[in-house]
Amino acid sequence: MKFIKGKKVFYSGEYLQEMTINNQWRAFADHCVNEVDLALGFDYIDHPNYLRFPIWLLFFIHPQASFKDIKQKIELINNPAYRLNIKKTAFTCLISRHDTNGIRRKIVNGFNEVDIITCAGKFMNNSDELINLEKQLPRNYKKGEFSFDVFYTLKKDYLKKFKFNICAENASSRGYISEKLFDAIESGCIPIYWGGGDKKEFVEPDIINPDAFLYYEEGKEDELIEQVKKLNSDKKEYESFMSIPPFQGTAAEAIWTMLQEFENRLKNL
Repeated sequence: MKFIKGKKVFYSGEYLQEMTINNQWRAFADHCVNEVDLALGFDYIDHPNYLRFPIWLLFFIHPQASFKDIKQKIELINNPAYRLNIKKTAFTCLISRHDTNGIRRKIVNGFNEVDIITCAGKFMNNSDELINLEKQLPRNYKKGEFSFDVFYTLKKDYLKKFKFNICAENASSRGYISEKLFDAIESGCIPIYWGGGDKKEFVEPDIINPDAFLYYEEGKEDELIEQVKKLNSDKKEYESFMSIPPFQGTAAEAIWTMLQEFENRLKNL
């Protein structure tokens, strides 16, 4: 990296500290702030070369979106009619390739006593439905791979059939919030979430309403399972929970500010 001419930018959307899913990534835990002109990540680092830019921004917001586009999207999702009018035909889904820390398996095993969890990814797979849909996607003729944008749209459309979505992160640390929580919200699911550190210190306070999702805490599984049972069986309770706006009233402005700061930092390079 030191021998590359020109401006240098480091970016990671993954967790790079202890308990990372790849131990080699720990070498970049400081986000190379002293070696690059701009470092980006989810973490909180006090350094003039660093800007917090969590990965969910890349998934939730179109690169060419205007402030008006963002505000309209937030208002649409916050409208209870949007979420309640999505027809739900199944209980809960988990889409994951792995479970490095064992949290996802614990959540699935716990909620299987309520109803069968559909595991549509490689981890604990018990359904070929999503895999078969993937096979129908258009592919890149050179690499034999399908477009990630197309797959991502397919994933969110698939989630719409489920009342709940288990969306546990690879690690739980303050600031580490990926696209998983946002996918569940946009798809009209009630997120069963783990990550981002302690819920009481949950970041993105100007964006996400913490009352609009369920938070998994080890040692409090029974309480959470009872809550899910009630929401799953009681229509009024379910509709009441789904009427809670998942985004704060300041969400559009907060997101726009993050994007504008990112754009300004790039221009200043």
